Amino acid sequence: MVELHSFVPTSSTAQKVANWGHLNRKVLSKLNLRVPEEMIQQLVQSRPGMAEQLLQLLREKIQEKQRQRKVRESPGNGEFPGMGMSQEMS
Repeated sequence: MVELHSFVPTSSTAQKVANWGHLNRKVLSKLNLRVPEEMIQQLVQSRPGMAEQLLQLLREKIQEKQRQRKVRESPGNGEFPGMGMSQEMS
């Protein structure tokens, strides 16, 4: 993932935005999630409700990834047990 030392502790708005950009590129992109610039600005400015909106979006992406993983790993994804792709059903 990403090391915590990659983020600079700050009260500076510009550095907070930079930290969010780093988080977008290094972590959230792995979930196919990109926090829009407008949302970052509102998070940095501590707009009420924005953190909750981000967490909801993150939760949805994580659940989507988990569903995709289950489909890929499930034994019945288009094949019958014991039958390979080259075998046909009688």
